[in-house]
Amino acid sequence: MKDYDFKFAHYPFLDNLLCDYFLKLKKDVYLIDCDYDKLIEKLTYFITELNIIHPFREGNGRVIREYFRILLERKNLFIDYSDKEKYLEAMIESPYSMDKLKQFLSNNLRSIE
Repeated sequence: MKDYDFKFAHYPFLDNLLCDYFLKLKKDVYLIDCDYDKLIEKLTYFITELNIIHPFREGNGRVIREYFRILLERKNLFIDYSDKEKYLEAMIESPYSMDKLKQFLSNNLRSIE
């Protein structure tokens, strides 16, 4: 894993960034109509962006996972986070390159049975 010195969004910009983020997600109909390939692309983008905005001092990862658990439940899907190391590595690298996160999501998006 590379050693990154990433700075999350600065707090004075959080309101505008979150408004823009949720408007984009709404425009994409909360991903409900996406086919599998488009869903992986959009999930990668939206998870990365919310992580970069980083609106909470503590608990961003938990909030992101829970938010997308609820969102994906509408499609009878969930993300399996069992491989925590790969997930963490993908999230750390995602602001620079979303390839690992996209691969992680592609390998770990599952149907609810």
